[in-house]
This record gives sequence, structure tokens and C-alpha cells, in this order.
Amino acid sequence: MDSEHLRPKMLLLEPDFLWRRTMARFAEKHGFRVQLVTSFSELKKRWHKFEPDVLVTSNDVRHHKTASEMTYLFGRTPTLIIYGASQRRKSLPKDPYTEGIARNQGAISICEKAKNMIKEL
Repeated sequence: MDSEHLRPKMLLLEPDFLWRRTMARFAEKHGFRVQLVTSFSELKKRWHKFEPDVLVTSNDVRHHKTASEMTYLFGRTPTLIIYGASQRRKSLPKDPYTEGIARNQGAISICEKAKNMIKEL
């Protein structure tokens, strides 16, 4: 079987362009196949085709949709859901250089958390 199909799948729901790009880059480096979406309606469209192992989303979305609502909407929840991308975004420093470093560190920690949780399953 092709090793591409063995890689865990991550669906990233993030409206912010810089976070999307950063998360996608580090998720690929951590061995994930990544699909990027910017809205909940787009998430619903891609869910059944992609069937992610990991859903990474912002805290903003958590307030609108719970895991049980996602199960109802999509038929199942992914293996794990990680919240927090927007929370990290709000706490970023204001100068571009430091902001880039902080964004990279946030993306790396999210990817490592996802990878470790998948290993534990």
C-alpha cells in the first residue's frame, strides 16, 4: 500500500491566512496529510471525502459547535479535536519577527500534541 495513505489526516479549520499557512507547513513536516478550510460550511463539505483523524480548529468554533454536534452533523467525530489556534493568535507579539517565531512555535506544539495523541490510541 502507498505510504501516503498511511499518513494520519489533519483537517484544519482556521480563518486566518498566516495561521493556515504556518499550520499546514508544520503539519506536513510532522507527517500529516492536510486539508485546509476557512469556514464551518466548508468543513461540512470536505468532512466525508477526507475523513480526518485530527481536527484542528480555533477556540471561536468551539463556542458554536461541540463534539456531539459534530457527531450529529458528520456521523462521527475525528480521533481528536484540538482547539486553541485563535487563542495563540490573540496572544502573539505585535512586531512581525517575534510574531512569526511565536506562530511557528504554536504550530509545532499543536502538531506534536496531535502526533502524540494519535500514538496513544
